[in-house]
Amino acid sequence: DYECPFCIGLEHPSVNCYKRRMGLTIHWTLSTRRKHSDVVVKELAARTKAFAQKIGCERVLGPKRGGPDEIKLRKLPNGDTTGDFIPARSGWSVMVLPGAGSEPAEFGLCRYPGSPHWKLTGACKTQYAAQHGWEHFLMCHRRVISLLDLWRDFGVDVKVTDEGEFWESRSAECLRERLRRIQWLAVSGAGCGVL
Repeated sequence: DYECPFCIGLEHPSVNCYKRRMGLTIHWTLSTRRKHSDVVVKELAARTKAFAQKIGCERVLGPKRGGPDEIKLRKLPNGDTTGDFIPARSGWSVMVLPGAGSEPAEFGLCRYPGSPHWKLTGACKTQYAAQHGWEHFLMCHRRVISLLDLWRDFGVDVKVTDEGEFWESRSAECLRERLRRIQWLAVSGAGCGVL
């Protein structure tokens, strides 16, 4: 488990230490109101697997039934936020490891209790792929974006928040600058509550 060097020896280290939570991440929601059958969703997941292998993802698992739990956030009486994990009741997904250092990413469509529509929300922290060099990081980040492009090409609604701003700009220079800024914040210990 990571221990912030700025918090070592403190009686009450910052619970919200920025370094523990930080990392350049791509967040997405795939959704559709189309009346796809389970068979069609499984085929889209199978096509995702084939594409992920074609573009060089390090590891691809699936298709598998279901997908990640949906998190329903709610406020507590004291103002804190908590959440409930809601398992998918049907659907198909593929787990992809874009490359060494990157977190795995999940793509697919599921149905969750209380919603008649297909959707899947996912995230992939690619920042630590940079430990293997800029080119490796760029390839990992582009692989995730390419898989999101694939789902858009399937006709699925794709909503993306890319902390590297690559989804919006498609600029490697912009992505490199965002990575530098986030790495600088990590090294400086910004936000750990001590500085």
